[in-house]
Amino acid sequence: MNKVMLIARRELASYFNSPVAYVVSLGFLLITGIWFFYFENFLGQGVASFEPYFSSFPFALLFTVPALTMGLWTEERKQGTGEILFSLPFREQHLILGKFLGNMLLLLIVFALSTVLPLSLFSLGEFSIGRLLVRYIGLLVLASFSVALGQLISLLSKNQITAFLSTLLLLLLLSQLNLSAFDGPLAKLVGQLSLQYHYQSFIRGILDTRDLFFFVLATALCLYISVRTLVIQKCSSRV
Repeated sequence: MNKVMLIARRELASYFNSPVAYVVSLGFLLITGIWFFYFENFLGQGVASFEPYFSSFPFALLFTVPALTMGLWTEERKQGTGEILFSLPFREQHLILGKFLGNMLLLLIVFALSTVLPLSLFSLGEFSIGRLLVRYIGLLVLASFSVALGQLISLLSKNQITAFLSTLLLLLLLSQLNLSAFDGPLAKLVGQLSLQYHYQSFIRGILDTRDLFFFVLATALCLYISVRTLVIQKCSSRV
């Protein structure tokens, strides 16, 4: 665990030593804030519903997560630091989990900042601490899967642009799977793969363990594949 935290701190520090952390944080908060004020228009209604605010989070993650994860491994290869990491007494799972945790820590900071808006407007809406917590749990598991997927794509990509576009397009595809275009068992299967389908219950403030299990399982699967991919790449570099 200490080795994982060491990698995580290294990753988090690298973000704050560059404009990345500040650009991503500002971008996320701007997207969600503008979305809320534009679509909700609570000032004109006098009542605030926070569902549109949390509905904007997947859209914001579409851009912020690829921006964070695109350089996780492509930049290591470009700078030659990947070989240094391989030479250190870290196992593949330490590296994968450490980088994953470093990204999640940064996103947790951003999510904490995003609570300012709903907390400051609670008197204008139907505010419930329970629902707010469930919505942030949904955001956390959605972000976890997105980061795990982004790291896997970064491992498989040759450069940051390819990693960014591939992650963005795949997240967009998984978010916009159209259930109405399919019938019968196929529609059910597609529904089980749709990020938006599983995120909807969280937006409504409902904690459905099936949706929670989906994101946890999908995240674990991406992390496992990343570890196996890194093992193969590490062995190939020694040949």
